[in-house]
Amino acid sequence: MKTWLAKYFIENKTWPKPIIILTVNQIQSYQNIKFSKDFHLLEGHMRLAYMRAQYRNKIENIPKSHLAWVVKIV
Repeated sequence: MKTWLAKYFIENKTWPKPIIILTVNQIQSYQNIKFSKDFHLLEGHMRLAYMRAQYRNKIENIPKSHLAWVVKIV
């Protein structure tokens, strides 16, 4: 049985709401926390997993860009 999110991805080929990404370079200098990449996924793990599955399964007509919210210290 497919989830509502899987159905959404099949119909729209993108996520229903933007994922949330943290820019870690500011956090590293602010709190001395070590990250292995420049960005860290804060929220949207399941949406990202569905997106990766679409690419892995070579689904056609996937948009080249998708909405994402980027969090940074201001």
